[in-house]
Amino acid sequence: MSSNAVNISVSEFSPTSRILEATSTQLGTQRTENSEQQRLPRNVKLEDDSSKKNDDSLELSPPAKAKKSQQTQQKNSKDESEKKKPTNNSELSEDEQAVVDYLKKVDAKVRAHEQAHLLAAGGLGASTPQFSYSTGPDGKQYAVGGNVNIDTSPVEDDPEATIQKMQQVIAAANAPADPSAQDRSVASSAAQSINQARSELSKENQEAESEQADSFTISDGILDLVKGNYLDIFI
Repeated sequence: MSSNAVNISVSEFSPTSRILEATSTQLGTQRTENSEQQRLPRNVKLEDDSSKKNDDSLELSPPAKAKKSQQTQQKNSKDESEKKKPTNNSELSEDEQAVVDYLKKVDAKVRAHEQAHLLAAGGLGASTPQFSYSTGPDGKQYAVGGNVNIDTSPVEDDPEATIQKMQQVIAAANAPADPSAQDRSVASSAAQSINQARSELSKENQEAESEQADSFTISDGILDLVKGNYLDIFI
């Protein structure tokens, strides 16, 4: 018995860069003339060099030098960790916040789409939903595509069971409110399998009826022969 697993999926959403560009155009955002100042990182602090002490003029003992080197390394490590932290929503620009809002809607839609497939598939669902992700301006990952593997193999030597199975495959493929092109393709293939199974079932029924008719003919012939012999004996 062969086993086929076909993906029914949705992955028709734009990459984050295109979303950002489209959102920026939609909002009609206008940049201020002070663009150079806006490019400065928010955590930059301007300091007066004259206020710094000249550490080079101080002669440190070896233990003090080692301690200072360790403190410098710890500070650099902490700075790197701070840079890797996700950006807080309050620090996002208007364009970036619009992208985050859009990605949240896409994430919810994709997850609901794949969950609808899985629930309708029942035991035919060969896997839990698998998602592809895009990282938003806030540093978080959002689902922008997904798929569920569905077993679409026919039931060997059982057209009736195949028909029932393919009907469930069609229901699973069409379960979301907005089936994708791949979903419709899976449903179409399952419909073809149903037609083939019905053809096989009709052929089996015809052969069974033909065998039954032949059996009646043979039985009738034997009965006539027995009757003839019985009459010959008593005549």
